[in-house]
This record gives sequence, structure tokens and C-alpha cells, in this order.
Amino acid sequence: MERFLGFISQYGTIFIIVVGAVCLLFLIKSWVQLSLLRDEIQKTLNVKKGRAKVDRSTRTIVQKVEYSRLRTEADDLRERFDKASSSHYTISQMIPIFPLLGILGTVAGLILGLQEGLEHIQEGLSTAMDTTLWGLIFAIGLKVLDNIGPGKAVYMVTDDLEEYERRYKDAVDTARFEEGF
Repeated sequence: MERFLGFISQYGTIFIIVVGAVCLLFLIKSWVQLSLLRDEIQKTLNVKKGRAKVDRSTRTIVQKVEYSRLRTEADDLRERFDKASSSHYTISQMIPIFPLLGILGTVAGLILGLQEGLEHIQEGLSTAMDTTLWGLIFAIGLKVLDNIGPGKAVYMVTDDLEEYERRYKDAVDTARFEEGF
């Protein structure tokens, strides 16, 4: 147990900083991927807007929509979104670990400081405060970044994909309605 506590006391702060930096990089990567995907969805939505043109007087379709292509595009976008959001979800679930790592370093530093006597208590308190500080810095910083970046992008892409699906369904329903007359 003392070896574990000694390891935590010695390398706890470095571990928190390295893991925090890796999480930061993955959050930024996720944000970029989701933003690019959202731009592509927006572009696709704007191009596809009004593709099914219906002549109301004759109730016929003037320009037929390629439903299979629209469906393939929607499925491809959904698959790419699922992959990107899954990666984001994994990283965002690691954020609450940082305060726990800080507390672990605090406990290890205090126990070692008390076990080694009063002359070493300052070293133990230093480890305790360092790990707590870095754990809180990364937890707060990553959570804020997640909320303004990739977390927000996930909700926006979800809305865009739902809009795309709604338009696709409307176009198919309009075509079926018009073909029935």
C-alpha cells in the first residue's frame, strides 16, 4: 500500500496533467469533426431544399427526386455522426474523473505526510494541494470547453439530421401523394 501511495504522491500531478492534455486534444478533435460534419449537413440541406417541385395546377411532379441517393446521403451522414458523437461521449465521460484523481492525490499525500512524521508533512500537503488543484483545473476547463464546443455541436448536428430526415420524408410523401392522382 505504501508503494502505491508513494507512486501516487510522486507521479499523481504528472499523471493528471498528461491525461488532461490528452482529453483536451481529443475534445478539440471531436469539436472539429462535428463542426465539419455540421457544415456538410447544412450544405446538403441547402442544396436539397425544394428539390421535389410539384405543379399544383396539374398535380404532377415537375422534377423527380432521386430518393435512393437522398437516403444514401442521409444514412452516410448519420453513420459518420454516430461515430463522431460516440468518440465525443467517451471523452466527455472521463471529465468527472479529474476531481477524483485530485482527491486520490490528496489522500495519498496526507497519509504519506502523516506516516513519515511532522518533518515531511509539508511535502505531503504540497502533493495533496497540487493534485487537487490540477484535478479541478482540468475538470472545470474541460467541462466548459465541452459545453461550448463539441457538446453543443452534437445537439446542433442532431437537429440538422432530424431536419434532413423530415425533409426526406416530406419529399417521399409528396411524391406518393402526387403519384396517386
